[in-house]
Amino acid sequence: MKKINQLILLIVMFVLATPLQAQETGDNPEDMEIKQLRQQAESGDAISQFNLGNRYHDGSGVKQSYKEAAKWYERAAEQGLVYAQYNMGICYQNGQGVKQDFAKAAEYFRKAAELDYPNAMLNLGNAYFYGQGVPQDMEQATYWYTKASENGILSGTLNLANAYYRGQGVEQNFTRAFRMYQLCAAQDHPMALLMLGNCYEQGNGVEQDYEQAVNYYNKAAALGQTSAYNNLGRMYAEGKGVAVDYQKALELYTIARESGNVEAIYNIAALYYEGKGVGKDRKLAKQLMKEAAKKGSASAQFFLDNNKF
Repeated sequence: MKKINQLILLIVMFVLATPLQAQETGDNPEDMEIKQLRQQAESGDAISQFNLGNRYHDGSGVKQSYKEAAKWYERAAEQGLVYAQYNMGICYQNGQGVKQDFAKAAEYFRKAAELDYPNAMLNLGNAYFYGQGVPQDMEQATYWYTKASENGILSGTLNLANAYYRGQGVEQNFTRAFRMYQLCAAQDHPMALLMLGNCYEQGNGVEQDYEQAVNYYNKAAALGQTSAYNNLGRMYAEGKGVAVDYQKALELYTIARESGNVEAIYNIAALYYEGKGVGKDRKLAKQLMKEAAKKGSASAQFFLDNNKF
């Protein structure tokens, strides 16, 4: 009986020890998968190098490391893998695993864009628009936005619409901009909805219609577009498309202000200056105007320069 008990004890100890031994020797499936992926990457397989880079970028099955991710992306990019070239552009753009370098980011985006990678087309367009890593060039920006738009990138279509609306890099064309905003708005893009509201309010590219402007501002606001709250507040303050309602205007301006909209601060100040919907308070109005001007509102600075308090 004693021998049987000793045998059972040995079996239990063996069963308990077995899983720990497997972990210590790295035999679990995920470890084996990483080991195999690393072997393929080290042997020069570009796809494996890219996938290993993704593993390090996300910390999936390995210790998260942007430096290791960039190393493997770069090896794959050197072999012409377009996805890796794009990711290297992102690494240099954000300074992840490498020293931030906008010129190198643009270089990698160009390589991927010339291999017809749509997201790289958008990012290269942005580089030219802002002059990051390349000389600012609106014509080049709109060229790459057009390519991105033609390849189904919604932000490319929106940026191109903005270019036509403002006449940046292309001849100003409100009608074309309006049509592009419609395409983006059909997919519930908040900025496109905001700009459609602006088009209807100003009569740019479409017949002026304040009610439609309010409609699109409401849609944009519902999707969290903070400028739409400010614009809606103005519509209520001026009675455009809705009845004049200064309390509603103040409510909407306040939402926009709390979300960081600087022009909303100016608009609230104007209500206090004139005593519309609130008690007239020139001291508070001046304080708010100064705050808005300090944060970059040209309207507030102009008001301060041309009005007495």
